[in-house]
Amino acid sequence: MQNPINKLLRSFIDFDLGKMFHRPDLPLAYRIVNWIVLLFTLAWPILFFFTLFLFDSPANESKAKPLMILVLFYPFILIAFTYAGFKVFNRNRSLAYAFTFWSYLFVAIVIFMFFRF
Repeated sequence: MQNPINKLLRSFIDFDLGKMFHRPDLPLAYRIVNWIVLLFTLAWPILFFFTLFLFDSPANESKAKPLMILVLFYPFILIAFTYAGFKVFNRNRSLAYAFTFWSYLFVAIVIFMFFRF
């Protein structure tokens, strides 16, 4: 029996985003919805550049730190949600759709916090 930690580490080492989206066992609509959410990662360099300007006002520093942390980990969280959704799709479809919903919700929260700032 393989150690579960080794199995988890092996799944992250063998991670291939291209192979993940070319799985014929997943519905095409599900793959398209996840591609759309991953398109939001293209905005990450621009968002990350704008986080430099969050610290212009010393009064806003307490609000700027959490937003900068969210933007810093933004693409990694989206990829993790997408990866988890594809991993559990065959076993639990509702959980896979929940991961996709949470990724869209995360994008909405980051956008809302940026415009509210």
